[in-house]
Amino acid sequence: MSVANRYDLASTYAKLMTDPEGAVTDLHTLAEKLADEVAAIDKATTPATDGEKVNPLEAKYAKDEAGRQSAESFLHDAVFGSIVEYIDEDPGRTYHVLNAVSDMLVRYLRSECEFFKRELTPKAAKVSRKGEFKADYNALLDLIRNLAGVAASTGWDASSCNLLMTDSAGKFKSVLPGFRGTKSVDDGTVTGRYAKVYSLAWSIDGEEIEDGWTIPDIVRMIWHGSDRISKNAKSLTDILDKQASDWTKPDFTSAEFTVNGHACVVSRVVTED
Repeated sequence: MSVANRYDLASTYAKLMTDPEGAVTDLHTLAEKLADEVAAIDKATTPATDGEKVNPLEAKYAKDEAGRQSAESFLHDAVFGSIVEYIDEDPGRTYHVLNAVSDMLVRYLRSECEFFKRELTPKAAKVSRKGEFKADYNALLDLIRNLAGVAASTGWDASSCNLLMTDSAGKFKSVLPGFRGTKSVDDGTVTGRYAKVYSLAWSIDGEEIEDGWTIPDIVRMIWHGSDRISKNAKSLTDILDKQASDWTKPDFTSAEFTVNGHACVVSRVVTED
């Protein structure tokens, strides 16, 4: 179901030719309402904390001297020897291994720590409509851009509307910022088309993935061990582009496919009132 049908925007469309600014205002008002819904959910589902936030991993393991010594011994005995043997007296290999460790291994370990940190953080109640509100909000911003373009092409002076601004290409868009996704597996902020992954509901091997999932949650269910290194939001969009080519379109409903031996079902998040 498209955002237009979900929110009955027929009257807004009717205004487009006679009152384009009114149409943009209607969409802007609805988008702000959805943003308020997301803010209310965030407020209701954020655990109360007293004072400074504490990293639960640091609180649990910072004084674990035996664990630190075990990790250092593992690196010395199982990892460093192989690295030294591989790069010995070779500046090219030394250079590339240094970059690979930073780009692949450190990034992967940070993402794993972020995952376990979330697992150790007390969970607040989750509200299922947050993902839908965010997706619909972003869809409304796209709609504002499209309708403003149509109205401007018929002679309306879109620059007179203080709810619109121009982008780098000179096209009109809403002054409201779009929602971004949460952290990706490589600890970067997911934006643009990658953020659209969050508009989907996932089921993997028959298990429905709960609301509030992040990119690392899906990644670690599909890939395992060293196969998980470097997998991120783009890895998921690459799969979706191949297996469900229309997944970014408003009328997308669902798709089923198998990845790395896992049966996956993705569908557009739609919550019944």
